[in-house]
Amino acid sequence: MKKLWILGLTVLLALVLACCGGGSSGGSNEVEPDTWYSITSLQQLNGTWKGMYNDSRTIKKWYEDSGDTWTSEDQEIFGDMILRIDVELLFIINASAGTRSGSQKITYTYSGGRINEIWEELRSEITDPGITIDDSKHSTSLTQNFGPEPFSEDDLNVAQINQYGTKVRMRASDLGLEGFAHAYIIFTKES
Repeated sequence: MKKLWILGLTVLLALVLACCGGGSSGGSNEVEPDTWYSITSLQQLNGTWKGMYNDSRTIKKWYEDSGDTWTSEDQEIFGDMILRIDVELLFIINASAGTRSGSQKITYTYSGGRINEIWEELRSEITDPGITIDDSKHSTSLTQNFGPEPFSEDDLNVAQINQYGTKVRMRASDLGLEGFAHAYIIFTKES
């Protein structure tokens, strides 16, 4: 069980260290497909940006993607259990002050496999008082606030902005999220 919890913490740590994330871009009133451009000024990002990201894989696939070896014992414990990760991010960029602040909520939801048999044991290993547990969904959530912290034009080289100035995208691998090499993380401007 500790191996599964450590895997979850590893994914969480990667997301926290990256301090950025997101996923699908959601609906839009824009007619043209997005064209992406380099960000040339911090002023282009001034405002509030919301991003979401999710991924769902078997525990076995998460282990393999993180470089761990899946054993017959792991198979016996977890079976074909699935772990879904949902990340919601809110960033507030203050271009004139050169800062960013915001919040992130990360939810892990376990399903299938042997989750009903091992949920209590898995749950008992969660000791962080900031984590919310939902037994009915077999999920855990953690919300964190950060900032304000320094943010400069040096931080812009991995991001692109669309032609309308309403979306920003970053490649997940540029944020240190292993196993997401081709995924783009999309932020939508809220205000």
